[in-house]
Amino acid sequence: MPNVKTALVAALGLLLTACFLMPGTFVSDMTVAKDGSFTFSYKGEILLISSPQVLDEMAKGDGPFTPMCVDDDGEERPCSADETAEQKIAWEAEQAETKKKFQQFVAAFGGIDPTNPASIDAFAARLQKQKGWNSVRHLGQGVFEVDYSIAGTLDRDFFWPIFPDTQYYNPFVVAMKRADGSVMIKAPGYTNKDGSEMLGPMASMAAGPGGRDNADIRLANGVFTLSTDAEIATNNTEDGPSGDGAMRTLRWHVAAGSDKVPETLLKLDR
Repeated sequence: MPNVKTALVAALGLLLTACFLMPGTFVSDMTVAKDGSFTFSYKGEILLISSPQVLDEMAKGDGPFTPMCVDDDGEERPCSADETAEQKIAWEAEQAETKKKFQQFVAAFGGIDPTNPASIDAFAARLQKQKGWNSVRHLGQGVFEVDYSIAGTLDRDFFWPIFPDTQYYNPFVVAMKRADGSVMIKAPGYTNKDGSEMLGPMASMAAGPGGRDNADIRLANGVFTLSTDAEIATNNTEDGPSGDGAMRTLRWHVAAGSDKVPETLLKLDR
């Protein structure tokens, strides 16, 4: 049906601009010392956002061409030769556009074909070759189990994650160094604020047999904990810093109703 195909094309266009890889269930910790040294870790799921039903239709097209015409009463009737020819031209153009968008989708995300499990497994293997990725396992249905940890110095901006060979970038956590030596830490991936808005048009196209329900797959669920002995200039936690002594802790809980992006401004010694 033309209107179904139009919806599928629109859904793919949305996937090309919305979140593609995002947190599932996770625990993430970051420690920032006032001298600028830091550690960061993430353990849990990273979800490949896709609807197998939608993407499979995108990959294979919409099946054989079938003209459809209706009379003034809305009843289906046989199409004339001219009507059939006109609909065939439109159908072929739509098929070509669909396949073009799907190939753009695959190319944009480093050759990952979400309809091909072997392609997703290859992406996981490629990711594990990068520094910090201690373990990356594809559990099936686009769900990755990840163990990541890294240490360094915030003498420059820090962004995580960075996926190899992809054209689109959607950081979960960023640390941006300011000229005065302070650092702004934000976690734009650790929220569910925009999940429904971005994937809403996909919600009615639930995952195919054996797939995860789209309403479940788009939600992040976890805890982000940041510990520091630096001065905490600002933060948007619910309860503020906790802990005794020099080291203070900030904690954000991410669940279905979470609508804020965790952030804090730390004043470092350099």
